[in-house]
Amino acid sequence: KAFAEFARALGYKIRKPQSRYELQTVLVQSGSRPDRYAVHYGLLRSMKRAEYSPEEIGHYAIASDSYCHFTSPIRRYPDLLVHRLLERSMRSKKVSVDEAELIALGEHCTLTERRAADAERELIKLKILAHLVERIGLEMPAVITGVEDFGFFAQSVEFAIDGLVHVSTLADDHYRYEAATHTLAGVRSGRAFRLGDTVRVRVARVDIDRRQLDLQLVGRNA
Repeated sequence: KAFAEFARALGYKIRKPQSRYELQTVLVQSGSRPDRYAVHYGLLRSMKRAEYSPEEIGHYAIASDSYCHFTSPIRRYPDLLVHRLLERSMRSKKVSVDEAELIALGEHCTLTERRAADAERELIKLKILAHLVERIGLEMPAVITGVEDFGFFAQSVEFAIDGLVHVSTLADDHYRYEAATHTLAGVRSGRAFRLGDTVRVRVARVDIDRRQLDLQLVGRNA
């Protein structure tokens, strides 16, 4: 619903936010427009993270009513469970399942997978910050990944790390935050920074202990 409001503010027509057809139409319509990055990134951010469960709820993104994991048992314990149940079914033609146990295993696997992913992202961020701490002043292209009243976050295209461009460093105008369109707009100039916009930024400060990267705006449309 939040994405639909955002898209409507940009001029796109969405009546049913959960309609795959309407969302696909918006993606196609935005393909040749300047705001395509904002639209595509906004839709991606609106998707919920997957979780493991024995409940058959289908797969929204691939429009399938029936879906289960079946990749590599080396990679995911939930896949291994599926393999074991299939093997039992092929052998005995009947499988008794403890649903309460599967629910508990699903919750545990969801928690541990997210924890592992978070740890991996944290390590990568730490290594990138250690690399950038010796490169203050480095300029690079970036994409705006978040907009708040205190500034906007931009992700480096090369290093895939987010940094903050604080509104206080945008000295050319007074900027107001427009929540509906995820935009910082200049009061006098009308200059705007929106989710998905491409910019060019400079590394201003790196704080490894706090895992923070401060950026300064160099220009637009990197």
